[in-house]
Amino acid sequence: GVLCLTAVFIVVYTLFLLGFFAREVPLSEHKPFIMGGFKALNSSPYGVAVLDGKLVLSYPSLKEIVFVDMKGEVLNRIKVERGLTSLATFKGFVIGIDPLDGRIVKVQADGTLKPFLEESFVNPISLAVRKEWIIISETYIGALFFKNIHSGDVRVVKLDAHLLGIDSSEDGLWGIIVKNQTLALLSWDTLRPIRWLYIPASAPYDLAWDGEHIWITDYVKMEVIEVDPARRVYITLYDKPPTWLPVVYILLLLPFILSMLSKRSFVRGRE
Repeated sequence: GVLCLTAVFIVVYTLFLLGFFAREVPLSEHKPFIMGGFKALNSSPYGVAVLDGKLVLSYPSLKEIVFVDMKGEVLNRIKVERGLTSLATFKGFVIGIDPLDGRIVKVQADGTLKPFLEESFVNPISLAVRKEWIIISETYIGALFFKNIHSGDVRVVKLDAHLLGIDSSEDGLWGIIVKNQTLALLSWDTLRPIRWLYIPASAPYDLAWDGEHIWITDYVKMEVIEVDPARRVYITLYDKPPTWLPVVYILLLLPFILSMLSKRSFVRGRE
């Protein structure tokens, strides 16, 4: 009995070590798959945009626009007149929000800022581009401001919740919903969430969509985080021998041990 029980324990324990019982179980569909992240400078990034396979970051406290590759290696730094917050790109150049005068400006190669839209806003918080449309999240009125850069057409859409960072994709508008700190994809038709994820950043500000992944700035941790919204997060169960397995083995051995001790005591007693 003891030998048989020990053999079973050794086999089961070995199977656990070999991963025979390991299973991958998906976590909540709302948990984001974090690809990685980086810290380009020792300062807080606010705006982020994608341009020609590179990331463009704004550092308002440094008054700099910084170009980095997708791994966070700094490629170029431009000193600008004033610090910008949210960024976007339009036809190969960088535009951003100048929070001091509430305007959308174009970043020139020498760092000067040229007005891009004639409108000024009270509290523009984020910026995105969809084809010929410039989209501004204006938190003072709780709305999205759309302007066609060619025709001049303007639309204002009231929102149920403020959006912090925004960027456009084919499927909808990605945005950070402030009140519950979630990353949501809003339908172009209704501008209501069609899916959402938990925010992986402690203090998110802006985001950028590169066609596959979302890049989120965290101004407290001074990081840029990369998220793949199409991938699920899995947790592996039973990949290691459970701690209770040796305990069960000892408990099952206990009757045999007690029986052996009892027999020895009986033999000694007869002697």
